[in-house]
Amino acid sequence: MKKIMLVVTTVVLLAIFVYEGSLAFFHAQTDISAKISAGNLGIELVQDMDKEKITKTENGFQIRSSMSGDEIKDRVYVENKRDHSLYTRVAVTKYWVNKDNEKMVDADASKLKLITEDTSKWIIIDDADNSNSEIVYFYYKLPLEKGGKTTNLVDAIKISHEIKNGEYADYRIHIAYDADAIQSIAGAEAALSEWGVELSVDEEGSITSVVD
Repeated sequence: MKKIMLVVTTVVLLAIFVYEGSLAFFHAQTDISAKISAGNLGIELVQDMDKEKITKTENGFQIRSSMSGDEIKDRVYVENKRDHSLYTRVAVTKYWVNKDNEKMVDADASKLKLITEDTSKWIIIDDADNSNSEIVYFYYKLPLEKGGKTTNLVDAIKISHEIKNGEYADYRIHIAYDADAIQSIAGAEAALSEWGVELSVDEEGSITSVVD
């Protein structure tokens, strides 16, 4: 059985400005292009931000001022558009950039928290040792059938309460979602070949463990 590798990527940029002790978050893109239709690839990465807290501006989407420690609603899931079942994973990369979009290598990526309300269907691996907590992998445990949707891999982005006023002033948050998929048939072999990981799969086809 020929292995199929599917990839779809989206990037979210949020700028942070500090004033009067609070943090104001702004979506830096000109439109919500994170909601991608990837019909030719067969998977769709869908993002649904909290419309009640977002105002569209000429520069993108403005998110109402929040204090450090608050959560920004950012619901993300994957949908299967193909005719056969798939295993999917999403790599989320998060780090800080300056106003020129240059990565701030000394800024602490662990202060950007990804909140998943229902973790029961995901194997979540924080690659802290190799990436300074910049990369988090989400493996959906269940085979994703035609037309099927995963539960939300991310429900919110939380800015650590440990950030003090002015500490990250004028920094932006870079969040990138990279979703890819393989056929569930001979999925363990495909995962080793394409993802470089060993999957353990039970009799019902659910992933029970992931080992690098």
